[in-house]
Amino acid sequence: MAYTGLVPREHSTGISTRRGGITKAGSRVSRRIMVESSWSYRHKPSIGRELRKRSEGQASELLAISWRAQLRLNKKYHNH
Repeated sequence: MAYTGLVPREHSTGISTRRGGITKAGSRVSRRIMVESSWSYRHKPSIGRELRKRSEGQASELLAISWRAQLRLNKKYHNH
């Protein structure tokens, strides 16, 4: 995996470490892609017409993994 240069802002003293938002270091495009993709997880996961059409013929194990990932990332977004 390539290094994107996206790092969290950090304030550390002794054993205490506090991380903040991402810094403006690294690629502007990578930062924008990461932020926009995380925004998509704020909505409740659902399978719409377009997604149902794209999933036809896919392995059921693959669909189960992707659905669990959608639920996990949505939960992570709301618990952050």
